Amino acid sequence: MGPDMTSSPQDVVSVGVIGTGAMGAAHVDNLATWVPGARVAQIFDVDSERAKAIADGVGAAAASSAEALIESADVDAVLIAAPDPLHEPLTLACIARGKPTLLEKPIASSVEGGRRVVEAEVAAGRRLVQLGFMRHYDPAYVALREAVTNGSIGSVRAAH
Repeated sequence: MGPDMTSSPQDVVSVGVIGTGAMGAAHVDNLATWVPGARVAQIFDVDSERAKAIADGVGAAAASSAEALIESADVDAVLIAAPDPLHEPLTLACIARGKPTLLEKPIASSVEGGRRVVEAEVAAGRRLVQLGFMRHYDPAYVALREAVTNGSIGSVRAAH
Protein backbone atom coordinates (compact mmCIF):
# COMPACT_ATOMS: atom_id res chain seq x y z
CA MET A 1 0.00 0.00 0.00
CA GLY A 2 1.17 3.48 -0.75
CA PRO A 3 1.34 6.46 1.56
CA ASP A 4 -2.22 7.47 0.63
CA MET A 5 -3.48 4.34 2.47
CA THR A 6 -5.41 3.08 -0.54
CA SER A 7 -5.15 -0.49 -1.64
CA SER A 8 -5.64 -2.31 -4.88
CA PRO A 9 -8.16 -5.19 -5.03
CA GLN A 10 -5.40 -7.82 -4.80
CA ASP A 11 -4.23 -6.23 -1.52
CA VAL A 12 -7.65 -6.51 0.14
CA VAL A 13 -8.35 -9.33 2.60
CA SER A 14 -11.98 -10.47 2.53
CA VAL A 15 -13.06 -11.19 6.09
CA GLY A 16 -15.96 -13.29 7.29
CA VAL A 17 -17.31 -12.46 10.76
CA ILE A 18 -19.13 -15.06 12.84
CA GLY A 19 -21.17 -13.56 15.66
CA THR A 20 -22.86 -10.16 15.72
CA GLY A 21 -23.20 -9.52 19.42
CA ALA A 22 -21.55 -6.42 20.86
CA MET A 23 -18.01 -7.66 20.17
CA GLY A 24 -18.73 -9.01 16.69
CA ALA A 25 -20.61 -5.87 15.64
CA ALA A 26 -17.73 -3.72 16.93
CA HIS A 27 -15.28 -5.78 14.88
CA VAL A 28 -17.41 -5.37 11.76
CA ASP A 29 -17.52 -1.61 12.27
CA ASN A 30 -13.76 -1.43 12.92
CA LEU A 31 -12.93 -3.51 9.85
CA ALA A 32 -15.25 -1.49 7.62
CA THR A 33 -14.18 1.90 8.99
CA TRP A 34 -10.55 1.69 10.08
CA VAL A 35 -8.79 -1.15 8.24
CA PRO A 36 -8.06 -0.07 4.65
CA GLY A 37 -6.73 -3.50 3.64
CA ALA A 38 -9.85 -5.35 4.79
CA ARG A 39 -13.31 -5.88 3.36
CA VAL A 40 -16.09 -7.48 5.37
CA ALA A 41 -17.32 -10.06 2.86
CA GLN A 42 -19.76 -12.18 4.85
CA ILE A 43 -21.40 -12.18 8.26
CA PHE A 44 -23.15 -14.99 10.10
CA ASP A 45 -25.17 -15.01 13.28
CA VAL A 46 -27.94 -17.30 14.53
CA ASP A 47 -30.05 -14.13 14.57
CA SER A 48 -30.26 -13.98 10.79
CA GLU A 49 -32.13 -10.66 10.76
CA ARG A 50 -29.40 -8.99 12.83
CA ALA A 51 -26.69 -10.54 10.64
CA LYS A 52 -28.43 -9.27 7.49
CA ALA A 53 -28.90 -5.77 8.90
CA ILE A 54 -25.24 -5.50 9.93
CA ALA A 55 -24.09 -7.01 6.62
CA ASP A 56 -26.25 -4.58 4.63
CA GLY A 57 -24.69 -1.70 6.57
CA VAL A 58 -21.19 -2.55 5.33
CA GLY A 59 -21.97 -4.00 1.91
CA ALA A 60 -21.41 -7.59 2.97
CA ALA A 61 -23.50 -10.72 2.47
CA ALA A 62 -25.27 -12.61 5.23
CA ALA A 63 -24.04 -16.21 5.20
CA SER A 64 -26.49 -19.09 5.61
CA SER A 65 -24.31 -20.79 8.26
CA ALA A 66 -20.98 -20.45 10.01
CA GLU A 67 -19.73 -23.47 8.07
CA ALA A 68 -20.77 -21.92 4.73
CA LEU A 69 -18.91 -18.72 5.65
CA ILE A 70 -15.75 -20.65 6.57
CA GLU A 71 -15.89 -22.73 3.38
CA SER A 72 -16.63 -19.77 1.09
CA ALA A 73 -14.07 -18.91 -1.57
CA ASP A 74 -15.09 -15.27 -1.00
CA VAL A 75 -13.70 -15.34 2.57
CA ASP A 76 -9.90 -15.13 3.00
CA ALA A 77 -9.87 -14.87 6.80
CA VAL A 78 -12.36 -15.41 9.61
CA LEU A 79 -13.10 -13.46 12.77
CA ILE A 80 -14.90 -15.52 15.41
CA ALA A 81 -16.94 -13.60 17.99
CA ALA A 82 -19.51 -16.35 18.55
CA PRO A 83 -20.55 -17.74 21.96
CA ASP A 84 -17.68 -19.42 23.82
CA PRO A 85 -18.83 -23.07 23.34
CA LEU A 86 -18.56 -22.58 19.55
CA HIS A 87 -14.97 -21.30 19.59
CA GLU A 88 -13.31 -24.71 19.43
CA PRO A 89 -15.37 -26.29 16.60
CA LEU A 90 -15.38 -23.12 14.49
CA THR A 91 -11.65 -22.59 14.92
CA LEU A 92 -10.93 -26.23 14.05
CA ALA A 93 -13.01 -25.77 10.87
CA CYS A 94 -11.00 -22.64 9.98
CA ILE A 95 -7.71 -24.46 10.52
CA ALA A 96 -8.92 -27.37 8.37
CA ARG A 97 -9.68 -24.90 5.55
CA GLY A 98 -6.36 -23.04 6.02
CA LYS A 99 -8.11 -19.77 6.91
CA PRO A 100 -6.29 -17.26 9.11
CA THR A 101 -8.50 -16.66 12.15
CA LEU A 102 -8.86 -13.97 14.78
CA LEU A 103 -10.57 -15.72 17.68
CA GLU A 104 -12.04 -13.75 20.52
CA LYS A 105 -11.12 -15.24 23.87
CA PRO A 106 -11.40 -17.91 25.17
CA ILE A 107 -9.72 -20.31 22.77
CA ALA A 108 -12.14 -23.05 23.90
CA SER A 109 -14.48 -23.90 26.77
CA SER A 110 -12.08 -26.42 28.29
CA VAL A 111 -8.36 -27.01 28.64
CA GLU A 112 -8.72 -30.12 26.48
CA GLY A 113 -10.50 -28.11 23.78
CA GLY A 114 -7.78 -25.47 23.84
CA ARG A 115 -5.20 -28.22 23.48
CA ARG A 116 -7.07 -29.64 20.46
CA VAL A 117 -7.03 -26.23 18.77
CA VAL A 118 -3.31 -25.74 19.40
CA GLU A 119 -2.50 -29.29 18.24
CA ALA A 120 -4.57 -28.83 15.05
CA GLU A 121 -2.73 -25.60 14.24
CA VAL A 122 0.66 -27.25 14.85
CA ALA A 123 -0.37 -30.21 12.66
CA ALA A 124 -1.43 -27.79 9.90
CA GLY A 125 2.13 -26.45 9.86
CA ARG A 126 1.11 -22.78 9.82
CA ARG A 127 0.28 -20.15 12.38
CA LEU A 128 -3.35 -19.50 11.55
CA VAL A 129 -5.00 -18.53 14.84
CA GLN A 130 -4.59 -15.31 16.75
CA LEU A 131 -6.41 -14.91 20.05
CA GLY A 132 -8.09 -11.54 20.55
CA PHE A 133 -6.79 -10.54 23.96
CA MET A 134 -4.79 -7.44 23.14
CA ARG A 135 -5.72 -5.10 25.97
CA HIS A 136 -3.07 -6.47 28.30
CA TYR A 137 -0.41 -5.20 25.90
CA ASP A 138 -2.05 -2.01 24.62
CA PRO A 139 0.28 0.83 25.78
CA ALA A 140 -2.66 3.20 26.30
CA TYR A 141 -4.50 0.61 28.39
CA VAL A 142 -1.38 -0.09 30.47
CA ALA A 143 -0.86 3.65 31.08
CA LEU A 144 -4.52 4.15 32.02
CA ARG A 145 -4.44 1.18 34.41
CA GLU A 146 -1.30 2.56 36.02
CA ALA A 147 -2.87 6.02 36.41
CA VAL A 148 -5.95 4.48 38.04
CA THR A 149 -4.07 2.14 40.37
CA ASN A 150 -1.50 4.70 41.50
CA GLY A 151 -4.12 7.40 42.02
CA SER A 152 -2.41 10.00 39.82
CA ILE A 153 -5.73 10.89 38.18
CA GLY A 154 -7.65 10.99 41.45
CA SER A 155 -10.53 8.77 42.46
CA VAL A 156 -12.22 7.22 39.42
CA ARG A 157 -15.99 7.45 39.63
CA ALA A 158 -16.91 6.34 36.09
CA ALA A 159 -15.26 5.32 32.85
CA HIS A 160 -16.44 4.92 29.26
